[in-house]
Amino acid sequence: MERQTRAAALLLFVVAALSADRAQSQSTDACTAGGLSARCACYESLPDRFVDCTSAGFDDIPTNIPVETTVLALAHNDITRIPGQVFNTLTNVRVLYLDGNGLHTLEPGAFSGMESLETLSLTENKLRNLTFFTNIPALRTLHLDNNLMEEIETEMFAGVPTLEEVTLADNKLTHLADRAFAHDNLKTLDLSGNRFSFISGLAFAGASALRTLDLTANRFAALAASVFEPLTNLTTLVLSDNDLESLPATIFSRQTVLATLKLDGNKLTTFDVDVIGSNPLRILRLDANELTTLSYNNDARWDNLLQLYMRDNAWYCCGMEWFRDAATIVQDSAAITCAAPQRVAGTMLQSTSGTIAVCDKLVPDAPAPVTATSPTSTSLLVQWDRPHGNYEQVESYTVEYQAVGASQWTQVTCTGGSVPQDPQVPATQLPCAFLDRDPATDTDISPLQTTITGLLPFTAYVVRVKATHSKGDGPYASSNTTTQEDLPAKPAAVTVVERYSRGLLVHVTTPVPANGVITHYTLHIETTAAAPGTVPIARNDTIAGTATSHTFLGLEPNSQYAVRVRAATSVGAGPWSDTTAAATREDAPERAPSVTRIAANETACTFEWSALQPNDTYGAVAVYNVYQATPAGNVTARLAVTTSDAFTWWPLAAGSQHHIVLSANTTAGEGPRTRVYECETAPFPPTKPANPTAVSVCAREVEVRWQPPAQPNGVVARYEVWQQGQQGAAAVRVYSGSNLSTRVTNLDPDTTYAFRVIAFTTLQSEQSDAAVVTTPTGAPPAVARPRLIRADANNMTLAWDDVVPCEGAVQAYLVYQVLQMQNLNYYPISKDSHPKLVGVAGGNVTRMLITDLVPATAYTFVVRARNMYGESNALHAATFVTKDAPPSRPGQPTVERSAGVQIVRWTRPEQPNGNVTRYVLWRIGDTAPLYDGHPGATLQITVQSDKPLSESLFVIAYNSAGSTRSFIEIAQPSSTDDRAVVAGVVTVAVILVLALAVLLYLKTRSKKLARVSEGNMSVGSVQPLVSTTKTPSSLKRVPSTLAPPQQFALTSNNDSDESEASIGARKVPGGVRQTMMTSTPQHTAAVKMVKGGDLGNADGNQESGVENEDSGADNHSNSSRTPQQAPRKRTLPSPPPPLNKEELQWTSSDESEDEDDSHHNHHHQLPGAMASDSSRGPALPRRTPQPTANEGVANPFAQQTSPREVVNVRKASGGQQALNPIRGFVQRPFGLPPLSHSNA
Repeated sequence: MERQTRAAALLLFVVAALSADRAQSQSTDACTAGGLSARCACYESLPDRFVDCTSAGFDDIPTNIPVETTVLALAHNDITRIPGQVFNTLTNVRVLYLDGNGLHTLEPGAFSGMESLETLSLTENKLRNLTFFTNIPALRTLHLDNNLMEEIETEMFAGVPTLEEVTLADNKLTHLADRAFAHDNLKTLDLSGNRFSFISGLAFAGASALRTLDLTANRFAALAASVFEPLTNLTTLVLSDNDLESLPATIFSRQTVLATLKLDGNKLTTFDVDVIGSNPLRILRLDANELTTLSYNNDARWDNLLQLYMRDNAWYCCGMEWFRDAATIVQDSAAITCAAPQRVAGTMLQSTSGTIAVCDKLVPDAPAPVTATSPTSTSLLVQWDRPHGNYEQVESYTVEYQAVGASQWTQVTCTGGSVPQDPQVPATQLPCAFLDRDPATDTDISPLQTTITGLLPFTAYVVRVKATHSKGDGPYASSNTTTQEDLPAKPAAVTVVERYSRGLLVHVTTPVPANGVITHYTLHIETTAAAPGTVPIARNDTIAGTATSHTFLGLEPNSQYAVRVRAATSVGAGPWSDTTAAATREDAPERAPSVTRIAANETACTFEWSALQPNDTYGAVAVYNVYQATPAGNVTARLAVTTSDAFTWWPLAAGSQHHIVLSANTTAGEGPRTRVYECETAPFPPTKPANPTAVSVCAREVEVRWQPPAQPNGVVARYEVWQQGQQGAAAVRVYSGSNLSTRVTNLDPDTTYAFRVIAFTTLQSEQSDAAVVTTPTGAPPAVARPRLIRADANNMTLAWDDVVPCEGAVQAYLVYQVLQMQNLNYYPISKDSHPKLVGVAGGNVTRMLITDLVPATAYTFVVRARNMYGESNALHAATFVTKDAPPSRPGQPTVERSAGVQIVRWTRPEQPNGNVTRYVLWRIGDTAPLYDGHPGATLQITVQSDKPLSESLFVIAYNSAGSTRSFIEIAQPSSTDDRAVVAGVVTVAVILVLALAVLLYLKTRSKKLARVSEGNMSVGSVQPLVSTTKTPSSLKRVPSTLAPPQQFALTSNNDSDESEASIGARKVPGGVRQTMMTSTPQHTAAVKMVKGGDLGNADGNQESGVENEDSGADNHSNSSRTPQQAPRKRTLPSPPPPLNKEELQWTSSDESEDEDDSHHNHHHQLPGAMASDSSRGPALPRRTPQPTANEGVANPFAQQTSPREVVNVRKASGGQQALNPIRGFVQRPFGLPPLSHSNA
């Protein structure tokens, strides 16, 4: 507005001048004597005298300007330069116009003499600085618009104290120095149309008198909160046409008289009346911004306004009813349009009535949450949720990203499924708008995602997404993430910081880019030129990723090395750096010479040492230094410098002590000094060491201890221990040192040795008394009680803990059966207490399967270990009980008739295989049994019946494992009709029995064929080298001395987690077969064992225990073994002598290790006392195959194989049917004949 006022005044002036009657003179003077010239108009209009030379074509200041001139107009000429003193006579000029001349130079003193000049107008020129107006004492107004000035320096206008107005519009100003406008009287300042983007908080310091400030059309995006603090008298502030997005809340906190604030044409998104503070604001322009809401909130400051401009904003008209109704204040209310809510969108605010509905946002919400993941080190997968569109459904999305800390965002280019912003440009070259709906199907696109590629590894990125529809863009939703690590770049070559004789200190530089967190550095060093006598090296040292230096130690002096480095992240190691060459320094001797001999007599001490070699010193030794020292090592004098390796110190006093230290010198300097060496002249010999003792540690090791001599007569330097072995053998020295004990190894077991000790000072003592000791035999320690892994009626799998002898590894484990006993109700007790060897296992085997056992029988076993020195004691025995099996057939019932009663008798099963719990008596044809129970030991019942019972009776015996019936005998019919009936029944029975027999035969044969086939596929079965078929006719004791061992073929199935051990066999005297198991994984399990008596006594009520260790492994087929696994052969020593009662301490298992198999154990009881070892006791029943029919009351003729028995057979044999007929194990202990019952 001020510029318009000035232009109008100038125009009036020109018109007035042109209207004056003047002659068109051709003179170059400004004015002639008559007041006219060819170019200028000179006239008087009191109180001023005008000279108007506007657009007169002057290229210099015209002459003959009257001194009375008060207004001089030289605008729009071609005056580009004003020399100094050119106006010095015009002391009355108050107003000077020099606009539009293209002025670029104002010489010093250009305005000198113009003492009355109040207004100077220099607009539309080419001025770049303000050094021309300092000598204008009355200047009040300065116009410098449309020039080329770029900077205003500090206190630029302070030299003109009368200045009140400065206009600098439309220049090229970008910077204002601090206190640029410091002035006591400056009231108006126009800085519009420049290039400011930031103004310092001190730019207006010192300009407290300023009242009007125009900053229109600059480039402000933000203003500091303190920028206007110095302007306490500001009444008008114009900030129109900038890029302001917001105003600090306290920006006007120091103003109290601000009345006009113009903010139109900015990018304000919010405006709070609180920003006005306490100012009496009358005019406020908010038009042409990006405001959406303006809250009244009953704030009285809105009521103070006289003019409010609000048009050209996207108003959300909710809550703006006051602004609609304040028509006298809102000057442009007729042009205010609502953009939202949707109900009033596009409606003029004045057209609304009543309360405007609650506002929803016009633009879409932010598409939050945004998630960004890094599938590779150079890409990000960005996904976002579909936001609410508010005004309408979202049309598309924009995805941008930038590295954290960067200032510029990058918009993701087009990929499939997106629409480019410009269809004329290829999609891969454009930023994209990612569609919300598929135009082909008109369905929502899901998932909303894109992949950003071409990123840097291990770099933190910010990804943001915004939604767009026809009403604009919604706010961004962002996510921070970091790309994955990658291999680091090649680091710079290491730099050598310090060289040592045996080390190098190098500096490591982090590679750029690191592409991740450096986890460590690998530094490689290798010898390129080794010094004589040194050992070349090539090695890698690793340091932490945070380290910046490393010291290579252990290098050789005076050697050349090459060093390089590479860095590693979690992904791996990057490339090696360039190689750096480095050399170690020379070194003095590395160590001191070592004294090898000290000799003394009454007057002298001689010290001899080993000469240092080049590989010890890395240089030739020039001399050796011999120093006298205190016992603590403090040097008191140098005794000699010598090239020899010996030194004699004399004369010395007899019986005195002397101390020296040595060192060596090379050309590089002196090396370290030795420890203190002591010499004592002519001491008495010490007395012999006292109280020698020798204690056996193991079969081949003895510990010898002794006490110092009672009278050492000096310092004992060492002791020597001499060993005397077999009588007549020479003594050997086994120890020399200063300790008072030593361990002597490599001795022979079971051998007597004598040890003597000698003490040495400088003299030798007598030998001590002999310490005599006899070494142990070396046999292994006793094996702990065996454990029961599993058991059925005829098999047991035992396990034990391995033992570790101090000498000689265990070669074999020998399993002995020391007791066999069966105690069943109504049967005599059977017992065999003769120890017998039932199997031999390899030294690395701790498990054995024992087969062909008798059902319902208690067995006591003990395990002994054997090595090259002998066999362990048998101290720990354990008792286990086999499970029940179905009984053998009971005897055919017989009938005795007497006086209306009939007595039926039968005999018990020969082999009960468990306690017989009941008998069921049947007659063929009946639907109910005649008897069901147990008649006791008599096995007879009385039947009150007149009908004969001798016809077709049979009885079924039951125990916990099953039942077995007697043979059926058909009685002869008594009549023709009866015979016919019987014949029919017999025929049907025979047919049924034959059919059943055929079915059983086919089923049995099928199983055998399957086992043979499976066995032929087995690779790990044992193939005994010696076959034993000898079966003595009677039970024999194991001989006291077994035959020499045979070779055993051992195979091992190590592929299975738990496999049964196969047993090879070899013949031993007395028809006994000794067995040995193949190697299986060792099994350990805790078993509760109860101590019992010796072999002649045992506790009653022995219960078997079963330890179910990975039972599933027993069913594994041996076909998984590799055929290339050749059998590993091993030779065992001779078997041991038989056990005796003194070596055994047997126990029974009173607690089942597998509750699943403990249900049958309550039937078996051992007697309270056994016969002595010398008594063989009653014979035990031999195990014979029995029918396993499970015959019930409802179907007495049914006979089926027990599924439980079949499973148990497979478990006992470990699934190795190919080992039949002995299934890889001995069928009975050493081929002994079957044992018969003895009567109780």
